[in-house]
Amino acid sequence: MDGPWQAGHVPADVYAHRAAQAAILMKGIDKSIETVVCGSCGTGMSTYMAWDRTVLEYCWPYIDYISAHRYSANRDNDTPKFLAEGVAIDAMIEDYAAVIGYVGGLKKSKKKIYISFDEWNVWYKDTHGDGNWATAPHLCEEVYNLEDALVCAQYLSSFLRHADSVKIACIAQIVNVISPILTKKDALLIQSTYYPLEMFARLAQGDAIETRVDGPIINAGGMGEAPALDASATFNETDGAVSLFLVNRSLTDELLVKVALADRNISGVAGAELMHHKDVKAANTWENQNIVKPGHVTVNIDGATATVTLPAPSFAAVQLKTTERKDG
Repeated sequence: MDGPWQAGHVPADVYAHRAAQAAILMKGIDKSIETVVCGSCGTGMSTYMAWDRTVLEYCWPYIDYISAHRYSANRDNDTPKFLAEGVAIDAMIEDYAAVIGYVGGLKKSKKKIYISFDEWNVWYKDTHGDGNWATAPHLCEEVYNLEDALVCAQYLSSFLRHADSVKIACIAQIVNVISPILTKKDALLIQSTYYPLEMFARLAQGDAIETRVDGPIINAGGMGEAPALDASATFNETDGAVSLFLVNRSLTDELLVKVALADRNISGVAGAELMHHKDVKAANTWENQNIVKPGHVTVNIDGATATVTLPAPSFAAVQLKTTERKDG
C-alpha cells in the first residue's frame, strides 16, 4: 500500500487510520484474530522505514505483525553480488526489528510486534504480466537456475537466524507464476528453487539456534565484501537432531566447514544433501528435469567436530545426530 501504483494508495498516516479501524472491527468480532499491517514493499522506496514508523506508531495497539516484501534480482549479471544476497536480507530484517524496537520504546510498551515477511522470491527474468484476456495464459514463468536456488536458501537461513523477529514468511508464488513448480496439463517440472524449500521444511524442526561463523571474506561484486559461508541451524530437542544449512557463496573456492557444538556431542550423521553444478546458470528443463537437484555430500565426524567440504558455489543441508554433553 506504500506504492503509488497501487489502487487505493494513500499516504502513510491515512492508511494507518484505515488499517487501525479495520483491526479494531476485526478483533471486536473475534479476539483471537491476528492482524498484519502493510509495511514497505521494498528497500528502494523513498518512504522506506518512514512509512513503517508512521504506521506502527498509530496502529501499535491493534496489530500483531508488520509485513515486509523483497524480490531479489541479478539483472546486471553480477553473480558475486547476487550470491551475497543474504547480507542484504539480514540488513532488511534488522531494519524492521530496529523500527519496531524504536516505536515500542517510544510508547514504553512491552508488547511484541513481529515481522511477516509475506512476499519474497527471486524474480527478474520474466516480468511479462499481460495475458491479453487469454484463458490460462503463461505469465511470469521464471526459469530458475542454481544461483537462484542458493539465494532462496539464504532467504530461509536469514529467517531462521531472525526467528525472534520473523514469525511468518511466505514465498510468492507456489505453482507456475514465479514458482518452484511449473505445470502443463499432463506434466510438472520441479525447478531448482523447490529443493531448498523442501529441505528446510523437512529438516528445520525444533528451535533456531545461533550460529557463529569464522571464515574467509570474499569479494561480492556490487555488494562489497561478504562472508564466504552463509549458515543457519536448528535443534530438535525431541530427537537431539541438529540441522545445518550451509551456502558457499564463492564462485571459485571450495570451503572446508568445521562444525562444533557448544553443549552437545556429535554422535553421527542422519543425512547430508548437496546442491551443486559447475555452471551456476544451470537450470532444469522439460527435456532434462534432473540437471539441478540434490545429491549426497560426505560428512566426517571426529570427536566433537563434523567436517564437510562445500564446492564452489553450493548449498548443503546436513542433519547431525547429537547427545547431551556430560560435565567431567
